[in-house]
Amino acid sequence: MNENIDGITIDQITGIINFKNLENNKIKSILIFYKYNDIITQTNYNINLVNVLYYNQNLNINYSENYDLLSELPIVHPFNGKFSINNNNITINEKTGILRFTNLQVGTYNINVSYIYNDIKLNTLYKFIVKPNIYFEESLITISYNTFYECELPFVSPVGGIFNCNNLPNGFYINKINGKIIIYKINDIIKNGMNKFKIKNIADKGNYKLIINYIINDTISSTNLFINII
Repeated sequence: MNENIDGITIDQITGIINFKNLENNKIKSILIFYKYNDIITQTNYNINLVNVLYYNQNLNINYSENYDLLSELPIVHPFNGKFSINNNNITINEKTGILRFTNLQVGTYNINVSYIYNDIKLNTLYKFIVKPNIYFEESLITISYNTFYECELPFVSPVGGIFNCNNLPNGFYINKINGKIIIYKINDIIKNGMNKFKIKNIADKGNYKLIINYIINDTISSTNLFINII
């Protein structure tokens, strides 16, 4: 190179240029020389520093009653500015931009992160998702064809959500309040409020994979329940 520039180095064997903590808001042009025996060639390499602010990854966790988590460092330029957010439930390190999440409830949190350096103002969106937990202690069940069966209740946390299943076979029912799966046999009578109706079609013999969804605050978690009808 034609000069020693703070934050820029070059590998004399490969020509690879490395950049570290370049001065804010400057466009630099460096002259690169290559010498082979007595032959010298040169070229210009231009560097245009742009203003950026973003996080490489959002954070997605399962709910627990006690947690304290930090985000990764954001990618930002220019340096030495100040970070801020407008959220009373989440804190941010003003110098580093690291977000801190402590014991938030289930939900999706869209956090607008602001960054100011002199007259430069940047914004980016960070998404933090806390998903509810759901699972069946007995997730593989075998029953005989045309048999009435009630599955055990699923474990969930926190409580208070609703359940659904988009692929229930004929004769299967899910309680939307507690998540219990009931398998009816032919001609069973089901009460639905003031109404009653008779089961006329039931699932054939075979293996069934039910996807059970649990929803709180518009945030969904799912688990599988496998039913083998013989």
